[in-house]
Amino acid sequence: MQFIFSVFLSLLISFFSTQCFAQTNALLWEISGNGLANSSYLFGTIHTQDKRAFEFSKSFHVAFNKCIQFACEVPMENETSEHMINQILNPKGVTLKSLMPDSIYNELIKKIKKRVKSSTEILNTIKPIVLASLFSESFLKKDMSLILDSYLEKMAVKKQMKVISLENKEEAFDAFSFFSLEEQSQILIECVLN
Repeated sequence: MQFIFSVFLSLLISFFSTQCFAQTNALLWEISGNGLANSSYLFGTIHTQDKRAFEFSKSFHVAFNKCIQFACEVPMENETSEHMINQILNPKGVTLKSLMPDSIYNELIKKIKKRVKSSTEILNTIKPIVLASLFSESFLKKDMSLILDSYLEKMAVKKQMKVISLENKEEAFDAFSFFSLEEQSQILIECVLN
């Protein structure tokens, strides 16, 4: 019985993966049917300043110009709150150095400082998961002045679309607390040293 279930599951996964990936490299999806009066569009983006991500197809522009509302992950304005700052910084009395052995810390901080231009004192105050993100982002191209999401939001505002976000910035920054500081330290070590 378990063998039959395994074969069935394999066939099911194979069928759906074929159907899901039939449109290779598709970042723009139209959502229609089931009684919807108008189509909606889902466009996959990443937080990047690499100009290659800004090369939109004709179909993107056609779909974008049909829209009356723009929904983004989080609002792109530059406002920060005390809550957001608290989610980025280590708790009082905790430093990056206190979260790991000195030998690992010394190697880690040396590599981070080469990519993230900041003082050791400041880097020690930032949560490890945020440092991992900053370190990873330092390898990305930055050809454009805005990240893609901000650019699209500005396009929507210029077109006078209603702009909404799926979550507020505080909710997005709460994700930094999903992992314990010890787990974050391990993620940072893997990111930087491996």
